[in-house]
Amino acid sequence: MKIIELSYDHLPNQLKPCFLYLVSLRKDSAITIYELKFLWHAEGLVEPTKMKSVEEVMDFYLDTLISSSLVILFNDIGYYSTCLLYDLLHDVCLIKAREEKLFELISSSATSSSSDLSSRQMTINYHREHFGINFVLIDTKSKRHSGKHLYSLMITGDELDDYLSDICHLRHLRLLRVFILESSFIMVKDSLLNEIFMLVHLRFLNFETEVKALPSSFSNFFNLETLIVENKGPPLVLLPRIWTLLKLRVLSIKAGSLFDFDVDEPILTTKDTRLRELEIFRETRVHLLKRHRGYFQKVSQSSTTFI
Repeated sequence: MKIIELSYDHLPNQLKPCFLYLVSLRKDSAITIYELKFLWHAEGLVEPTKMKSVEEVMDFYLDTLISSSLVILFNDIGYYSTCLLYDLLHDVCLIKAREEKLFELISSSATSSSSDLSSRQMTINYHREHFGINFVLIDTKSKRHSGKHLYSLMITGDELDDYLSDICHLRHLRLLRVFILESSFIMVKDSLLNEIFMLVHLRFLNFETEVKALPSSFSNFFNLETLIVENKGPPLVLLPRIWTLLKLRVLSIKAGSLFDFDVDEPILTTKDTRLRELEIFRETRVHLLKRHRGYFQKVSQSSTTFI
């Protein structure tokens, strides 16, 4: 234990929050390097220096954590390299993160009532037997449980019906940058989706849904950098307003989803749009009119089908 604390103490101060962030991820579960980087960036944990870009700083941080034996690297060749926090380190990091008020883990109504919810990052491991029927996690009437300081929220656990807004008033989480609803927890429907799309500061969003199309309020996400949709319903229609999200870098959609440009809507693109660097992952099917094909072929794809 002392060796672990010594290794942590010798990390650069700027790297410590990035390392502690790993405790917010599921224990014993690896994460891809590219996803971790986008999460770090979305959380605002990495800044460029005079000599290095944000990407170079993140590479340096990862190399430092791996060489310090604080993080395990798997499949180190290729784009889909993954990393994992050592099991023993997870518990130590959780203590450190709570001390620094960087992270809080809620696994029951008891831990919720005894926890300091002023932390900037929170993971809720929801299980029915550990939470009361009338449980409310974030309550704007409570100073401790208002969630006004929350930047990152991940919820996993038992499947929940579409009443998340009853236990967590999303519209009041105005500073939220990262929002992850694991597919095992909830299937996001139209009403909840509209509430999520009021969180205009989101940079990273991951959820599961069966809706046929994203609502028009989707265009409010002018800060969004990463969108991951676990789509279990019919092909998800992404209308041309997707091109107005100039900061979007990663789009990942399952279940044969598609872009559908065959609608009478203006398409806003500019020469300096960052969507030229958009990366498409998983089994995404893309419908393109002829006039858009040349533009879209400049975009990086992975498991993408042109029709």
